Amino acid sequence: MLEISRIKENKEEIINRLKLRNVDMTIQINMILELDEIKKKYQQHLEKYLFIINKTSKSIGEHLKKKEIELSQELKKIVALIKNEVTELKNIIIDLEKKIYNLLIKIPNIPHIFVSSDNVIIEQWGNISDLPLFKHYIKKI
Repeated sequence: MLEISRIKENKEEIINRLKLRNVDMTIQINMILELDEIKKKYQQHLEKYLFIINKTSKSIGEHLKKKEIELSQELKKIVALIKNEVTELKNIIIDLEKKIYNLLIKIPNIPHIFVSSDNVIIEQWGNISDLPLFKHYIKKI
């Protein structure tokens, strides 16, 4: 399976080498890259929310030490709301990862660099047209 980092670095080369296998995966590769960018944006938002939760939780402890209970209760409510957002973001990221994975597994391995588009028959034997084609599947009427 191709890695996303490899696709990002060599997108055009991968597309061209897959065309040697008579497979055009341009749309799928572009979708993978777009979904990965979207996933990164959600991941950044998730990290910001986790940072805010961490900082707010520390300040809640400080306010409790100072006996500022009302303020700490308000901050706890805010943290609870942010945690709900974090859960939603994690679910979105998981869905995006599944979509990316499902697209990645459909992309075949790319041919080696030395494989050319002009495959030449080196050796052939027998007459291909004389071979029986699935006679055991033909029903006799």
